[in-house]
Amino acid sequence: MIITDYNMPSVDGLALTQFISNDSQQSHIPILMVSSEVSEVNTSI
Repeated sequence: MIITDYNMPSVDGLALTQFISNDSQQSHIPILMVSSEVSEVNTSI
């Protein structure tokens, strides 16, 4: 399993998941993407 953040300095999480999904040797690996991004909608719940 790969655990990654959505926001990273060198590449965004979506680009990383696309890269992994398109690689036949890694495409079977599950990916869990998290984010430390805080928005007003999330904090009001």
